[in-house]
Amino acid sequence: MNLLCLSDLHLRSEAVVDAINRKVLSPFLTGIAAHVCEVSPDAIVVSGDTVCPAQVRLLSTLLRSVIPGDLPIVVTLGNHEFWGRTFEDTLEKLKAQTLADKNIFYLDLCGSVILDGVNFVGGTLFFDGSMRIRDNQRINQ
Repeated sequence: MNLLCLSDLHLRSEAVVDAINRKVLSPFLTGIAAHVCEVSPDAIVVSGDTVCPAQVRLLSTLLRSVIPGDLPIVVTLGNHEFWGRTFEDTLEKLKAQTLADKNIFYLDLCGSVILDGVNFVGGTLFFDGSMRIRDNQRINQ
């Protein structure tokens, strides 16, 4: 299986909004889209710190603006997706997106997925609140 891993993209809000609303990709996102075409992977793994917490609700749409719909995407979140929100609220934002695209797999929700015989396991449950900068970021479960 040929995989492409994207990690720690730290996309600025303007780049996300432009890609979704205006269908205009920043040079950085254009480069990612070109690399996806060049590599021609069987699946893409996105391993967190992609968007800010306010844009978690847009994550699937953003990924599909760069990655063709026929490619499976395996996603875990990073600590940046959780800043200023509860863990549960962030997961609710993900759940709402799973209905729209059955080819994006959020390991934070499902725990694992098997694609072409390869078992992807993961999630961001390591985040225990110890990295919080405000009390409302504490994770109790």
